[in-house]
Amino acid sequence: MTSATQQDTNGLSVSHLDFAIAEVDGRRVPSTAIQRQKHNQLNKPIRVSANRWDVGGRIIRVKMLRDFLKFGLGKTAAEIDRYCDNAASLFFARVNAYLRLTYLTNFEMSLQLNVVGIFLHAPGGERFVAQFIECGGVTTLLDILSMSSVSDGDKFVALNHLKSIAERGWNYSRVINEQDGASIAVAYMLGTATEPGQVLISSLVVELASNDSRCRLAIIEQLLDATSATNPFAQLAAASAAHQLLVTSEDGVEPQTILRKAAVAAANLAATKLRKLERMAFELLTEVRRIQDGNLAIAQSLAEAIIDVGICDTTEFDELYAQASPGTENSTLNLDEEYEAHKAEMQRRAAAAHLLARHVEDVYTARDEEAINVLQSEETLLDVLSCMASKDMETKKAANSVLQALYEYARVTTQEVLKKLAGAEFFDNWVANSSGGSSFFEKMPEEHKETIYRIHHEQRALMRPPTR
Repeated sequence: MTSATQQDTNGLSVSHLDFAIAEVDGRRVPSTAIQRQKHNQLNKPIRVSANRWDVGGRIIRVKMLRDFLKFGLGKTAAEIDRYCDNAASLFFARVNAYLRLTYLTNFEMSLQLNVVGIFLHAPGGERFVAQFIECGGVTTLLDILSMSSVSDGDKFVALNHLKSIAERGWNYSRVINEQDGASIAVAYMLGTATEPGQVLISSLVVELASNDSRCRLAIIEQLLDATSATNPFAQLAAASAAHQLLVTSEDGVEPQTILRKAAVAAANLAATKLRKLERMAFELLTEVRRIQDGNLAIAQSLAEAIIDVGICDTTEFDELYAQASPGTENSTLNLDEEYEAHKAEMQRRAAAAHLLARHVEDVYTARDEEAINVLQSEETLLDVLSCMASKDMETKKAANSVLQALYEYARVTTQEVLKKLAGAEFFDNWVANSSGGSSFFEKMPEEHKETIYRIHHEQRALMRPPTR
């Protein structure tokens, strides 16, 4: 028999019941009348009281939380207060303190979060939300999102609490943003978040950005940058949230940095070749065109996005693989990672070129002079010619489609610029064979191919960051 005892809710000395318990139908049952009485005392519903909480141990507190959870679901703030003998705030303060003390050990996390949710979601419970924030509850919820040991189910509940707080108004959203809540939520979305969790994060960050104008642009940038992730569900959730925020832009005006990031994000989505993401890419570009100077931003950013600043083709990787040695910077493992990154970049370039080709028609239809000047400039045509040097047939075909679109809508200007950059013979050869898609490049004389490679390496040297 153990000597350890604790006080039950009625002040009786109650054993831990670790002794003299018989097995009945696979259940542990006290074998004596006294032990049965003590067992019933522990299973009797415990009225919520701050005093009982203070004198009770871990078992009593967990029992109080479970009983309160059964009662509190769907109750209003006034009903909760009556149940707690008009001391609901005192009890909630103790629950918050207990959560802050135990969340790092993951002790009864689900139970405690659900009890906290009863207070936060209770109709008429604004004072509970304010109290939760004053007690550091938002910090606790954000820490829970960052912990790898917490289950996705518990993180989903924490996200739901944060969204409930943000929906209370701009001052509550600002508290979350001041603690970098949007960044933490987006990081979790890109990590291990489940698909329902990503959808909830998307709605949370939209609420945070809509309620707090100071952080709106920063949140949109984070969402657009998140479209470069490898998780398609995270890409879709981030793009949907960014699109929703752009739709609600005031006066149809956004900074150029946001518009250009949105165009690059569209290329990231289109590169996946997944139908939902491709549709979202077009919706994103459509929304950018609606905004002032949107056509200009798309033309500039997509023209830059098709330039390759890394290794040009797979033949260079073949040479590096032949020279690779284990444990060095050029080990095959490192090269594999670099090659996969190169393939993803190559797909993004091809997608950007395809989008640029479609954008040419939109620009000329809208008669946007600034965007037209960008598309007809030597810089843009140099970027397109550089893109044609890729060994990837898809990228080469996409670059050719850009030239064809420009030649269709601005025949004279495109002819003059192409002749100036690559020579009259190159232009004549391209006109004669470009209708064959990417195969026209194989029919070119060697000197014309050398012209393409020369332009590519010159552009690549301009775009590559300087080495120390």
